[in-house]
Amino acid sequence: MKPVKQIKWCALFAFAVLLLTSNLYAAGTPSSVSGTVTNADGTPAAGLAVKAFHKNMRGMTLLGQARTDARGLYRIRYAADGDVTLVARVFDTAGRQIHESRPVMHASSDQLVDVVLTGPVQDPVKDPAVKIPGSNPILHPLKNN
Repeated sequence: MKPVKQIKWCALFAFAVLLLTSNLYAAGTPSSVSGTVTNADGTPAAGLAVKAFHKNMRGMTLLGQARTDARGLYRIRYAADGDVTLVARVFDTAGRQIHESRPVMHASSDQLVDVVLTGPVQDPVKDPAVKIPGSNPILHPLKNN
């Protein structure tokens, strides 16, 4: 083989390898979040939806979702493109959010997030004892004169 043709084939091969590996990197690092969802008394919370989100300055990006099994276990697989701040949200069978985990900064590629449900989520619209951030509570009922 002539040296010029050999260089061309080597360059072509190097370009193909670079192209293939850049596509694999662009797909993201295979990652997962898993854990157990239990009730306050320690019993497993089965059949609930768990959604994993990446939280950043612009909001939340859904990474994936799963249902808890009979033992309250879940696993969500996703592809991470860089550093992930992970938040897990749990939803009841009617689709209402009942829990949100604290953010896990710099989540590992196999992050564990266990959840203990402490009771129903309070609704600030229906429950006046719940203070809405940034609002002033009404200290006494309004009276009609």
